[in-house]
Amino acid sequence: GNSEVGHLNIGSGRIVFQEISRISNAIEDGSFFSNPLFLAAINSARAKKGAVHLMGLLSDGGVHSHSEHIYALLRLCQMQEV
Repeated sequence: GNSEVGHLNIGSGRIVFQEISRISNAIEDGSFFSNPLFLAAINSARAKKGAVHLMGLLSDGGVHSHSEHIYALLRLCQMQEV
């Protein structure tokens, strides 16, 4: 993380996971691959014989994104055979 993460947590009295951590945790525990919104988008593209386009930030810096996230999206598409 960075100083922004610290500032967002000051005074909260608890750990507040940022989006990057929430995504990484979901990949690790497997819930990422059963995300209803991802599956709905994939099923919609499949039903319409369309394409699935992946878009997002790509970085291994670990501040606002991480390269593991795009690889997880690719794995999800592979698992769903799209």
